[in-house]
Amino acid sequence: MLRWLALFGSVIGAAGMQRVALVTGGNKGIGKEIVRQIGLLPDHVVVLTCRNEERGNAAMEELRAEGCNCVFSRLDITDWDSICATRAFVEAQFGRLDALVNNAAISFGDDGAMYGRRDYTPFPVRARTTIDVNYFGTLCVTDAFLPLLRASDWSPRIVNLASSVGSLRGSAEIQQYISSPSLDKQMLTQLMYDFVGSAEAGTHTPRWPNTPNICYDVSKMGIKALTRVLARD
Repeated sequence: MLRWLALFGSVIGAAGMQRVALVTGGNKGIGKEIVRQIGLLPDHVVVLTCRNEERGNAAMEELRAEGCNCVFSRLDITDWDSICATRAFVEAQFGRLDALVNNAAISFGDDGAMYGRRDYTPFPVRARTTIDVNYFGTLCVTDAFLPLLRASDWSPRIVNLASSVGSLRGSAEIQQYISSPSLDKQMLTQLMYDFVGSAEAGTHTPRWPNTPNICYDVSKMGIKALTRVLARD
């Protein structure tokens, strides 16, 4: 992450008008640290977003006390109305966006059930929820903010946080499909729908691997593929 931030600064960190970055899931963890480090750069302002308004404002105030230049806007990446409201806020305040950092994501992991942290969630529900948030939420946010990124006077950036577990997953057929040079957003989206459908039908194996956290793995595979498609287009 530090190497990326150095690149971010070298690309759009020259003196002058403030550079505007937006970070999803910016109230905690990696997202909060990204907000902190960009917001401490000279001539940068960060739009810190998350779905919980109270936690988002608290994170903003904490970071501002450290000298971080940031503002808060509520954004739930699964809620189109909140996405549009934040887009309108950014457009009204800044007129453009210079960098979008897609950080927000969920992982059921061990589902928390075995440790008594929460009730067990059935696999089909985990599959649909994880793909809806991690893949479709990221796609919706990206599509919504593309016009403001194109309005940037600098070299705008989209940064998608993925994971090593998002390496190619599934059968040889799926691996060939997702690594195809002709893959586009429509084809990739259909593959994500196919995974959810097979998970709900109980037919996801052997086409998809039966790893402990396959829902998260597939969602991050989708994010990696989406990043390649966006870069190419």
